[in-house]
Amino acid sequence: MFLPIRQLILYAARRIAADPRVRAKAAEVLETEIKPRAKAAWRQTKPKIEAAAAELKDIARETRPLKHPGKFAAKLKERLREGQGEEEDQEEDQGGSDRSA
Repeated sequence: MFLPIRQLILYAARRIAADPRVRAKAAEVLETEIKPRAKAAWRQTKPKIEAAAAELKDIARETRPLKHPGKFAAKLKERLREGQGEEEDQEEDQGGSDRSA
């Protein structure tokens, strides 16, 4: 009986996943490569997330978004544009930009 390719792939994946050598190598790669990269990415991203949260709290305190959602959105849009300008200035100061001139 001929098995469809999908079933063959699933069968092979199950066999590979059940192999103790493959499982050991996967655990090693997780510990030595994936986790360190994820931690480094988090260390770089966390301050940006905290700054964005603080910025949102400030805007919410200033505009009361439940009563004035339009004002909140306008203020948020204004601050986002200001932030984009600052980021572009920092990229130019660092000597790099992804854009072609």
